[in-house]
Amino acid sequence: MIWLTHSVFAFLISKLWFNELSLTQAIFLFFASVFPDIDNKKSLIGKVFKLNIKHREIFHSLIFFLPLSYVFYIFLGEKYFVLFLIGSVSHILLDSLTKSGVRILYPMKFRIKGFFKTNSFSEYLLLFLFLILLIFFLD
Repeated sequence: MIWLTHSVFAFLISKLWFNELSLTQAIFLFFASVFPDIDNKKSLIGKVFKLNIKHREIFHSLIFFLPLSYVFYIFLGEKYFVLFLIGSVSHILLDSLTKSGVRILYPMKFRIKGFFKTNSFSEYLLLFLFLILLIFFLD
């Protein structure tokens, strides 16, 4: 999925979880929603960090993100912990719906796959649905 789909979906989930976010919290949520693609040199965040790691392995694993989220709980508190979980786990969930899928429990070989093709018409329909729902749930 593209970064816009990931971020809109994360904001939709956070809107259902929290009533309001500060600007700092919204920026943090956006960062969390694109962070799993840090290993993709073509992604928004991957272009900045340029890691030489295989895409959709460690950074798309719950085994990696659950402990990392706890670090945010320790240093920033419960709300940032939940925001990081929403952003990262929703990203992994959406990528598990793609044809490439994700190894959600990396390093285990088990892969969850779906039928969406990244940056396709079907993804844009999904993005449109998320936008409509987000607008509907805004006060």
